[in-house]
Amino acid sequence: MMDGRHHRKAGKAGIAGVSVLATAVVALGAGSASAAPGDSWLTARGSDLRNGQARNETVITKSSISRLAPVWTAPGLSVEGTEAIVNGNAVYVVTTDSKLRRLRVSNGSIVWTTTLAGRGETPTLDGDTVYAIGGSRVKAVRAADGDPRFNVAVPRSCGDGFVCDSGLGVESGRVVVGNGSLLSVLNGSNGAVLSTTDVAAADPDSNGGGTPGIDRNGAAWYSFKFTGTAPVPPSTANPVPVPKVSGNGHSTALITGGRVFTTGVNQGIHAFNVNTGAKADFAPNAIGQHENLATDGTRLFDVTFENGVRTLTAYNLSNGAVVWTRTGAHTAPLAVNGMVIVGENRDGLAVYDAASGALLRRVAGVARGADPIVVGGRVFVGFSAGAVPAGSTPPLTMLGV
Repeated sequence: MMDGRHHRKAGKAGIAGVSVLATAVVALGAGSASAAPGDSWLTARGSDLRNGQARNETVITKSSISRLAPVWTAPGLSVEGTEAIVNGNAVYVVTTDSKLRRLRVSNGSIVWTTTLAGRGETPTLDGDTVYAIGGSRVKAVRAADGDPRFNVAVPRSCGDGFVCDSGLGVESGRVVVGNGSLLSVLNGSNGAVLSTTDVAAADPDSNGGGTPGIDRNGAAWYSFKFTGTAPVPPSTANPVPVPKVSGNGHSTALITGGRVFTTGVNQGIHAFNVNTGAKADFAPNAIGQHENLATDGTRLFDVTFENGVRTLTAYNLSNGAVVWTRTGAHTAPLAVNGMVIVGENRDGLAVYDAASGALLRRVAGVARGADPIVVGGRVFVGFSAGAVPAGSTPPLTMLGV
C-alpha cells in the first residue's frame, strides 16, 4: 500500500512543468439531507460542508480524554482515507476486501455485509438508504438489512488511470458523485445519471477528486486540476475561474465562513468565495500531499506529507497564519471540543489542544486506515493495540471514555 490514501499520487506536470488545480460547482437546490445532528455522523467529514468537526459532542472533552481507551475492534481491515458512518446503534464502514458492512455500536459485530465493485470510499446515509461508491459503481442499499436498491455504473475518467472513486454525498434526493475528473449527479431513488461535468477540460491526464462539498445554497464543489481560466458563475456546472497554479487535486472541499478551501500538492491551500468563485491563496507554503482538512471555526487543520515527513498544522482561519505544528500525523484530523484527534501510525492515536498544540492524550498502538470520527462519547478510527503488518491497515476500532 502507498503511503497516504490508497489512490493518491502526485499529478502529471502541465504547461511548462506546472500542474493546475480547479474547482467545479453544480447547483443542486437548497436544503441539506446529510447534516449530522446529535449522535450521528451521516456523511464524509460529518456534514455536507466537510468540516471534519464533531459539533454536538458532549462526552469526549478535555476533562474526559485521559480515560480514552479501546472498547471493541471490528472484523475486516479499514480503508485508508475513509470514515465510518454512525447513526444511533448502527455503524457503516467499508473494508479493504471491497465490502460495505453494517456493525453494531455495542460490540462491533456484523449485522449485514454487501459487496462493492471495488474498494469503497466513505458512504453516506440519507434517510433509510446507504450509498457507497467502489469500482466506479454507486450502490444503494436499505440501511436496515442491506437489501440492494440500485447498483449502477457512473461515468468515469481517471486521468492518468490512477484516481477514481473520489467520493459521494446526497443533497435533496440526489447523489453527487466524484469519479476522477467527472462530477455526476444521480437520482437518489433509481441511480439514473442526471448530469455529468468534466472538470479536467483540456488537461485529460489530470488526477484529482475528493468528496464533493455541498454549500448551504445547494451547490456542489469539486476539486480537480484544470487549465481554463474563463470566468463562470459558481451556480453553474462549469469550473470556477482559477488562475494556473502548481498542484494536484484530490482535495475534499471544506466550506466555512463563506469560503471553500481546497488543497494542492505544490501550492498549498486555496480559498474560494462561495458566492463569486474568486480565488485567494490561504496557505501557499502548505506544500505536499494533503489529507482532508478540518476546522473548529477558529482554526483550519491540515495534514501534509512531504519528503518523508508528515505534519499536522493549525492555521488561523481568518488570515492563514501558522498557529502550531506537530509531526507524525497519518490520518486526516478531527476537531472536537477544543481538541484535534489524529492517527499517528505506529505512534498511536494522538489528541492535541486545538489552541496550543499541547499533547493531551496518546493511546498506544497503530492508528492508520479509517480516519477518526467522534459520535456520542465514542471515537471510531482505524486502530490496533497490537502490531500491524507493513502494507496493511488496522480494522475499525471503537474507543470510549
